[in-house]
Amino acid sequence: MTLRTKPRKKRLTRRQFTRLMLTGAIGGSVAIAELAARPLGLIKWLGVSFRRMGKGIGTQSKVAIVNAPSYDIDLLTPLRTAWELIDSPVIANKRVVLKPNIIYNLPDRAINTHPAVIEAAIQLLQEKGAKEIIVAEGTAYQRDLTDLLWSSGIKPMLELRGIKFVDLNHDDVVKVPSKGSYTGREYTWLPKTIAEADLIVSMPKLKTHHWAGATLSMKNLYGIVPGLKYGWPKNNLHVTGIEANIVELYETLAPQLAIVDGIMGMEEDGPLFGKNRNSQILVVGTDLVAVDATCCRLMGIEPDKETVKHIWYADWLGLGVFSPERIKIMGVPINTVRQNYELPPTLDRDIKRY
Repeated sequence: MTLRTKPRKKRLTRRQFTRLMLTGAIGGSVAIAELAARPLGLIKWLGVSFRRMGKGIGTQSKVAIVNAPSYDIDLLTPLRTAWELIDSPVIANKRVVLKPNIIYNLPDRAINTHPAVIEAAIQLLQEKGAKEIIVAEGTAYQRDLTDLLWSSGIKPMLELRGIKFVDLNHDDVVKVPSKGSYTGREYTWLPKTIAEADLIVSMPKLKTHHWAGATLSMKNLYGIVPGLKYGWPKNNLHVTGIEANIVELYETLAPQLAIVDGIMGMEEDGPLFGKNRNSQILVVGTDLVAVDATCCRLMGIEPDKETVKHIWYADWLGLGVFSPERIKIMGVPINTVRQNYELPPTLDRDIKRY
């Protein structure tokens, strides 16, 4: 699957409304009034919105939770179990890009996706017949990933497995239309490695986040946009709204699988300076909205529009399933492994706990 680069027709009225809704710049009633002055625009917007908001009503998304006591065990076995529990994608003859979370190396902190989890994912995808597997990341903080890849143990593992690594910050880039247009950007610059992938796998850590509330499989997509175009760090994306950017990247990139490393998570002041939390789980699913909502609940956080907003917005836009009633938990029940993670300092202490 190659992302199409053909320009899309502008839908100004819909874009105006959704962007205003996401950023909170103006109330929805004002946007509706503006649209109502142009009946054809309102009709188009209503048609698109109701189709998207109604997507999947009455259906469920499967999310698998499996026990994984440590990084020292054979992680392929629990990962294989999770794979069999979900509606897994077809892998045979596909070019697959694994996008782990590789940010920084601070001794004894659970910041990066562990190399043992990445290795198990590589083994699983090889079993399923992947034509090519590439591991790729574009960290927000370091222009040169060489030392980080070696110190984290990821580079030695990849060399042992014969797997190519691509630094997405320095890859060749292509311009693709921004789907949804929630940020006002007409297009997004993407690394060629991502644009030419048949399947993208988001592989985050289970962590809280000082701005987004939690950083999971959708927020992990921030590492895909190239630093050569968006800078180091990539906080300039936040100018148009962190939630809007996360949702727009998710819709534009359409990753088909999430594998969350929750064996050792991070609580409190994530994604860098929090405390380790031993959770001993892996979470796997094809609906990243459902996966991230489940992961929040595993951390004891109810991801509503006041806490982890981008998950709520993605559900509202019909991009996935948010409600626990519409998520079918496979494997280990949430209540047997849920832990109340300490909250990031920017999150309201009175939030609803799951």
